[in-house]
Amino acid sequence: MTGLTRQAATTFSFLLAVPVIGGAALLEGRKLFLGVKDGLPIPVLLFGAFVAFVVGVFSLRLLIRVISQRKLHWFAYYCLLLGTATTAWQLWSRLKG
Repeated sequence: MTGLTRQAATTFSFLLAVPVIGGAALLEGRKLFLGVKDGLPIPVLLFGAFVAFVVGVFSLRLLIRVISQRKLHWFAYYCLLLGTATTAWQLWSRLKG
């Protein structure tokens, strides 16, 4: 509605998340440097952050490509199927146990 292309709107919406993610990283990093540990060594945490970053970049590139090709409905079907299966699984496990 604002005249942006699909790709530009998608990129902008993900860029809006950067300050929030950066703030959360700063708060958690501050805890690490002050000595509050969750039991994991810092190199393991850094490796995990690096892997999450790489996977996130590839995932966002794929999502932007899917959105720009107007094939987002396939992702919606996937979310609907996975959400329904997860809800049914959780309800079943509560009724069973």
